[in-house]
Amino acid sequence: MTTSGTDDTRIAELEQQLEQSRVARDGWTLGIFGVAVVALLASLASIGLGSRGGESTAAVAGGGTKTVDVELGDLYVRPSSIDVEAGSDVVDRPGADPA
Repeated sequence: MTTSGTDDTRIAELEQQLEQSRVARDGWTLGIFGVAVVALLASLASIGLGSRGGESTAAVAGGGTKTVDVELGDLYVRPSSIDVEAGSDVVDRPGADPA
C-alpha cells in the first residue's frame, strides 16, 4: 500500500495546525501567568502599606478623662458621632488602656 501525495499534504497541514494551536495555547498560558504575578505583587504591596498605616506615635498633652455612654441598637448607634480633640486617646471599652 502506497501513500499518495495528497495524504502527505493533508498530514503536513494537520501538523502545522496543531503547532499553531500549541503556540496560541502557550501564549495564553504565559499571559495568565503574567496577570497572576501582577496580582500577587499588588496584594503584597497593599499588605505592606496597610500594616504600617495605622500606627501613631504622637504624644498627648495632659487633660482629663471624659466618659461617653454609647447605646447600640439593631439599626442605630446613639450618639451617632463623638467629637474629640486631635491627638486624644480613644478607648473603645471600659477599663481598657489606650493603645
